Amino acid sequence: MKRNSPYGGFTFVEMIVSVTLFALTLVLAFDTFGNIGVSRHTVASRAEINQDVYETIETLFVLIKEGGGIDYEEYWNRRAVGYTLDAGHYRDQTGYGNYGSGGIPGTSNYGDWYYYCASGTGGTLMGTDGCLNAGEPQRYGQYAYQFIDYNSNADDDTADCLLAGLPNIEPGDEDCSGSIRFDDDDETLAQGPEVFSGSTALKELYLIKTEPRYERVYFRHIYRQDPAVAGNPSFPCDTATGSGAGCIGNIQILRMTGHDLGKTHSAAWQAVGLYDGLIDTWQCHPDFACANPANVAMGMDTEWVDLFPDTINVSDIAFYITPNKNYEYAWRENTQDIKSSEQVRISMTIGHSWANRQQIQTTNPNITITTTINLTP
Repeated sequence: MKRNSPYGGFTFVEMIVSVTLFALTLVLAFDTFGNIGVSRHTVASRAEINQDVYETIETLFVLIKEGGGIDYEEYWNRRAVGYTLDAGHYRDQTGYGNYGSGGIPGTSNYGDWYYYCASGTGGTLMGTDGCLNAGEPQRYGQYAYQFIDYNSNADDDTADCLLAGLPNIEPGDEDCSGSIRFDDDDETLAQGPEVFSGSTALKELYLIKTEPRYERVYFRHIYRQDPAVAGNPSFPCDTATGSGAGCIGNIQILRMTGHDLGKTHSAAWQAVGLYDGLIDTWQCHPDFACANPANVAMGMDTEWVDLFPDTINVSDIAFYITPNKNYEYAWRENTQDIKSSEQVRISMTIGHSWANRQQIQTTNPNITITTTINLTP
């Protein structure tokens, strides 16, 4: 096409083509920068969750290492009460050894004193699971008694007791004292029940230490509705099971200290077992709140404290603990897995809360980590 201007220049068609090419270049440039921005947010979110994982695992590791050894007593207690799950942890309260058979956690009814095992006739007999009262809380110290047979020769000597004028003696009561305990037929079997099945994914971790004082440290998982999406039907949460896009998980901790205050945990001078040298009362640590007037730990939700901020979502956690029997009592057993050192393996999945996910504007980058911690009783 011949140009009319003596000075040259662009025709209208050339201008249209040039502007179109320039616009396409800008679109491509902005699209590239946009993708870079998305990638940057993705990388940043991944770095952030990695930092959260590191801090979470570090906090758990320190607390668990300082917590002592496996609290077989409470796992035995948990086995009696049951492993039914609710909101990410166990539903039924055990009373943490403050409540005995027939006791009702959360009340001033602390239940009966210890019950004992016997291999003879009458009463509760020694079996493969020990003298376990299913569905009832066990007082602290009960697990150790499962390794002692208080009537190994099944000789109750009732005739001698009758001659002594004591007709209401329990079967197995050789010295006519009214109890089968500490008679001359008692035998330390050093063989007793497991507190949980091997390779079980436990939802709560129970630890205990005796130095410089008796202290129990417990951990559990919990599900809640994420407050950032509360009331939004698009993000439901079944808090019982943890299912639904609107759920958020956390780890909670409870710390208790042991005391010798007797059966009623009151320190009253007439209390049975007061100052007898045996730990029988577990109170909330001063940094934790108990609803019981005597500061006795009961297992109420208000006694537990969240371990992590709501910026992360601990969507799942499982504790795998070995061994599943206390070797201190099972010293006659030769099974290698019982003789192994105490340890806990943790498998935990962590992601972002909804507030964080909205801030970084990306999908939820979950990370699952597994670590093993050797315990130091």
